[in-house]
Amino acid sequence: MRITSLLAFAAILVLTIACKKNKDVVTLVGKWKQVSGSYSPAFMGETDYFSAYSACEKDDIIEFKANNTFEFTEGASKCDPADPQIIDAGNYSVNAELTSLSIFGQTIKIAVTNTTLTVTNTFDINGITYTDVSAHQRQ
Repeated sequence: MRITSLLAFAAILVLTIACKKNKDVVTLVGKWKQVSGSYSPAFMGETDYFSAYSACEKDDIIEFKANNTFEFTEGASKCDPADPQIIDAGNYSVNAELTSLSIFGQTIKIAVTNTTLTVTNTFDINGITYTDVSAHQRQ
């Protein structure tokens, strides 16, 4: 009886450790919703562009799939009910360190945790370098 109890305890311990290890694995794969976005310096007079989004834009989701495809979809609300659910779809690639994402024909910097995706993109217009930083929460 005691050996059975010890074996059961050992099995539970192994499962608990395995589950904890899986939670520690950080991946881009999953659904993400943007929660902030800003430019630095101000671009066309705007720094916090996310606050200008309408509610129907703020609930949109981007899903990165394990087969290196993505879907950018309307959230629960659509700005126009006639719009398709899938806004855009395509392929992406990400480096092993989860610091660089290639999507939409460009490579951008990212930082990924289990709950947050931060995207940093720089662009130049008329000799001025702008930085666009957006944060996304895992859904």
